[in-house]
Amino acid sequence: MTLLFQRRPGVTTLWLDAQPQAFDIPAGGGWLGLHLRAPAPSSALVVTTTDGVARLEAPGAGWQMISLPGQPLALHAEGPPLRLSGAAGVGPEYPACRLWAGHSELVSEALWHQAEFLGEGRLLGLAGGPVRPFLRLEPGQMGRIRLPLVPLPGPVQPVLSALRGHMPLFRLHGLTLVLRAGAACEILWEAVQLLPKSRANSVLPSRR
Repeated sequence: MTLLFQRRPGVTTLWLDAQPQAFDIPAGGGWLGLHLRAPAPSSALVVTTTDGVARLEAPGAGWQMISLPGQPLALHAEGPPLRLSGAAGVGPEYPACRLWAGHSELVSEALWHQAEFLGEGRLLGLAGGPVRPFLRLEPGQMGRIRLPLVPLPGPVQPVLSALRGHMPLFRLHGLTLVLRAGAACEILWEAVQLLPKSRANSVLPSRR
């Protein structure tokens, strides 16, 4: 998948209840990510779109991904209210979110299922069906996620989410991701996308 639009989580909270809240983001995405402050095992997150409704039952904390049938129009909760993270710098009226283009051809779904781990890692199922590699690191620990190497059309970068803690240092060699944590963290490798010429990847210092 390719990241089209992002509002990073800030420190504010947006309470989402049964009252629909207008949700305006750029058109063209096939997946929506929303950031929750806390899990909501008795609730459902509902996104009304131009072509139907998408819903996620019992969302967890952190980034939650939802497959979109159309352009998002509004959000609401079913059951107890949800605590969404407000976007950094713009206040709680704008939820933190990510919008992705449809499915990527760079790494097929079958390859994600073949991920190999060094460290405390596993495959984590996302809303809508896909699975992605998940790795838990302790302070100072290094870990690795390796996917089968396939031909790529150009330099790529990983798209990562910190489900807990801060983002570690990382580097990508082919489709092998090496991480080093400064503090305890839980990391989800969400996608691979082509590296824009104007933007450098975050890397671990080279060992020479």
